[in-house]
Amino acid sequence: MFKSAYIVLSSQYGRLGNKLWTYANVLSYAMEFDLRVVNPSFDTMASVFSNTYNNYFQNKIASVTSRINNKAHLFPSVVLENGQLLSLDQIESVNLITKKLIFFHGLYFYAPKCLENNKEKIRHLFTPSNTIISRVKAIIAKAKSKSDIIIGVHIRQGDYKTHSNGIMYYSLDEYIKVMRCLKEQFQDKKVSFIICSDEYQNLSSYKDLNLIPANGGVVEDLYTLAHCDFIFGPNSTFSHWASFWGKVPLHILNYRAESICGSNPVYLPQINAHFKQFDPNDFGKFARAHITLKEAIR
Repeated sequence: MFKSAYIVLSSQYGRLGNKLWTYANVLSYAMEFDLRVVNPSFDTMASVFSNTYNNYFQNKIASVTSRINNKAHLFPSVVLENGQLLSLDQIESVNLITKKLIFFHGLYFYAPKCLENNKEKIRHLFTPSNTIISRVKAIIAKAKSKSDIIIGVHIRQGDYKTHSNGIMYYSLDEYIKVMRCLKEQFQDKKVSFIICSDEYQNLSSYKDLNLIPANGGVVEDLYTLAHCDFIFGPNSTFSHWASFWGKVPLHILNYRAESICGSNPVYLPQINAHFKQFDPNDFGKFARAHITLKEAIR
């Protein structure tokens, strides 16, 4: 069945943003060396990202083979433990692919040079279905009908309340302060804020701002952010991806960590100074350790 050498993404970690970044980096590497990638975990996303989908039969075979390989070790596996990063840009395919199949396990498979070379192909492959894009364009059109500038606000609170002792958690009032600051920077223009959140937000108290709740689906919210003029939100691969895919300037709301690390915390970001498109080189910026292929291969 496998006519070419295949990388199988056997296990990926985290939510949608993490999975998209891992998949995009591995796909970009595969494009450079004419390899194929199978990602059984994307079976559930087949109707959303049909451009990346292999086929049901191939994915099932890969999934079963992966489980067998975990015990029998018939094919090599590259295993990244929590927080480890492997730079694929540094690895020639002949040193990686010794059999028709190789299994990848982990998050930080890192290939920013390959991704830079193939970024438009990646954007095409990860364009969601027409149904989702239509819904996204509808909410963007609604915002544009009453404003000149649309700012996407990614509010992630659920797991961030406790993750890393809440260092990336911000209350709604903290987001509102930033929104008011940004609105003041567009004195001669009308500004709308599209709110994408993992929790219900009561927006009725903030009459001085034009706040538009997004429709609420995870993929839809992600690509709604990607269609805005600017984005801000906490340090999350979710908004990182929206910025990369949509080529949208992003500000990462990170002043808690910045103040702890001794850098200059940005409490009230300025459009011209603190917003930029997310750089794929920064995927894995907070990885605990960079390791070699020799250390990762099993």
